Amino acid sequence: MAVRNLIFERLVPRPVNGHASWPAPVKRWTNIADPGDVVTLAKELAPSFGDGIRDLSVHNGAKAHDVRPYLTARETGQAIAQALRSGAK
Repeated sequence: MAVRNLIFERLVPRPVNGHASWPAPVKRWTNIADPGDVVTLAKELAPSFGDGIRDLSVHNGAKAHDVRPYLTARETGQAIAQALRSGAK
């Protein structure tokens, strides 16, 4: 979403001064990316969407873009558990 000249400038509503709005119903946002994942060009979203985004880095090994290492990463599980706990209140 934060890839400049490809996606970022096409967001609706349009970004203003390099800063985009969060998607409407989102209350908490955790972004998880592997530095070696060539598909996720923008690894950190907080600079473009605000300090409320928690950017985390994981190491998926040789399968940097494979969904399985992302879904089985401790950081992903912790983010999901935190969201479930906060939604139960």
